[in-house]
Amino acid sequence: MTVTAVDKDDPKMANGMLRYKILSQNPQSPSYNMFTINNRTGDIITVAAGLDREKVPQYTLIIQATDMEGNPTYGLSNTATTVIRITDVNDNPPEFTTDAFFGEVHENRVNVIVANLTVTDKDQPHTPAWSTVYRIIAGDPTEHFSIPTDPTTNEGLITVVKPVDFELTRSYMLTVEAENEIPLARGIHIPRQSTATVSVRILDINESPEFSPNPKTIKLEEGLPAGSLLTTFTAQDPDRFMRQTIR
Repeated sequence: MTVTAVDKDDPKMANGMLRYKILSQNPQSPSYNMFTINNRTGDIITVAAGLDREKVPQYTLIIQATDMEGNPTYGLSNTATTVIRITDVNDNPPEFTTDAFFGEVHENRVNVIVANLTVTDKDQPHTPAWSTVYRIIAGDPTEHFSIPTDPTTNEGLITVVKPVDFELTRSYMLTVEAENEIPLARGIHIPRQSTATVSVRILDINESPEFSPNPKTIKLEEGLPAGSLLTTFTAQDPDRFMRQTIR
C-alpha cells in the first residue's frame, strides 16, 4: 500500500518536506521487519520472505511521518495505523484423515451413501483453495459409485449410482483421490493430491425368483385330452448363497 500524509507548510521548504518510517510491526513473526517503507513516497513493500496466512493472517504497522525532511530533533511528527491482511493462496493440498475408509451397502440399492471421506485443508474454508474434488481412480471399472462433495463439511460422499449384485461381487476396493478445485500455487513443491483406499462390503438381500424365458410361448394342437402336459416352467433364484426352496 501507499500511505500519505499532508503538511500545510510550503512543500518546497524543509517545514513541509516529509519522510516516512515504520515504528512498529505487530506481530513480529516470522521476523520483526517483514515490511519496509519508502521514506519519500510512503510505499510499503515486503522485504522478508515468510508471509503465511495460516500462521499470521494480519499485520498492524504504526507509521510515522516527520517534516523537516525527517529530522528527529526539529521535525514535527504524526503517526497512523496501517492494517495489512494476508490473502489466501492454495498452498495446502487436501489430506485424507486416514489411509483407509470402510463402508457397506445392500445390493440393488441406488442413491445410497456408502461412506463419508474426510480431509483436512489449512487454506481458508469455503474457498476454491479449500473445497475438495474427489475422484475414483481404481477399483470401479463399471462406475457403480460416485463421490459428490458436501459443500458445508467438504466431505466426500461415496454414493451408489448403479445397483451392485452380491452374487457377482461381494466387495469393492476403491482407490480415491482428493484435490482442490483450483491448482496449487506456483512454487509449492508438495504432492498435489492425497489418495486413500475405501473398502465397500456388499450385503445380500432376498431377491425374488425369476422365470426365463418370460413370457414363454407354447404351441399345441387342438383336441388334446384333459390332463395333457403342455410345458414345464422353471424359475431360478438369484440368491445362490441362501438355502431356499422355490414353490
